[in-house]
Amino acid sequence: MVAAECGRECVGRAVADAPGDARHAEFARAFVEAADIAAVAAETLLAPEFHDGALYAPTGPQALTVADIITAVTGQSVTHQDLDAEAWIGGAVAAGIVPDDYAVMLRWPTGTIITGHGSTPNDDIEKVTGQKATSFHEFAQRNAHAWTVVTGTRGS
Repeated sequence: MVAAECGRECVGRAVADAPGDARHAEFARAFVEAADIAAVAAETLLAPEFHDGALYAPTGPQALTVADIITAVTGQSVTHQDLDAEAWIGGAVAAGIVPDDYAVMLRWPTGTIITGHGSTPNDDIEKVTGQKATSFHEFAQRNAHAWTVVTGTRGS
């Protein structure tokens, strides 16, 4: 998954992200990678008898703010710019990241983030898959190029 596919786009030296990831603890979240969510879904579909009636809310292993991690892995100062939820959703549609009819689906995770749900890490991914959840730091290291600004580009 590249940065833009998960709702982040480098804008100069700022990260435009889904609403609610401000530098305040109440807006930190336990970032979860799509591959980890897919692994949980696959396990529950392949062995439904082990998961009957279970409720899972997969999260990443730590609550954090995105800008701090991207700064650490790129070596470039990155700040957070909180976006209006509807502007973020509209931007994702306009950029072609999601189809127009999927915009309604983005309101659910966006609302979850804004209200602080998903900010407390849990072990659901490891419990279901046997594998530790991917940390945002690992994700950011793999995708550092997506946030690295080359001098003279992206409005620098």
